[in-house]
Amino acid sequence: MFGRSKPTVFKPVPYQRQRQPRRVPRWLLLLLLGVAGGAGGLWYAQENYMPARLSLPETLKLRGDLQSTSDERDKLREELKQTADKLSLSESRSKKAQSDFATSQQTTDKLQKNMAQLLSSLPPDPRGGPIGIRAGSFTPTAGQLSYNIIFTRASKTGDAFKGVAQLVVTGRRASGREEALTLTPMPMSLETFEQLSGNLPLPDGFVPKEVMVRVLKGPGGDLMAMRVYRI
Repeated sequence: MFGRSKPTVFKPVPYQRQRQPRRVPRWLLLLLLGVAGGAGGLWYAQENYMPARLSLPETLKLRGDLQSTSDERDKLREELKQTADKLSLSESRSKKAQSDFATSQQTTDKLQKNMAQLLSSLPPDPRGGPIGIRAGSFTPTAGQLSYNIIFTRASKTGDAFKGVAQLVVTGRRASGREEALTLTPMPMSLETFEQLSGNLPLPDGFVPKEVMVRVLKGPGGDLMAMRVYRI
């Protein structure tokens, strides 16, 4: 009873629990492992299957190429716009040309109709023949002979007649002597209708009285038509 007593050990009350060390949650470990695995897989795929990553110089060069491509695209767009504008202008001019041509054709048809009416009103060539000298007027002025002659061709098929028209002028010189002058031949091309007009020189003091119009196949060639006019 009075011997040496044992030390009394403090025991917590039964309702108090001992504090246990904290552990990392399992879901967080799984999440970290998933992130690490995904990063590793991405690295592996990029290194082995995806295109290689560009260095800084390569990136700058690629950006420069892209800018050049963009500039070239803008230039092509501008050229395309200019081409479209030119095409639109060309179409507008073409439409105007077609309209002008139609108007010109109408005017030509009207002139041809009027010319046909005029020719039908002219007296026929008395000699007849394939080439007719339908009308002629001649006026002497200051050493020249003004002329205006209308020719027609009966045949409207085949090539145009190519020859010359020559005037033989009979008159009186200043000395009083009668003379017939053969003037320079004038080239002509006759399909159905031809009009020649102009002036031919005469000797000083020469007074014309009569003009013979001759149509030849060429200078000195066969006579195709002839008609005489009094002045």
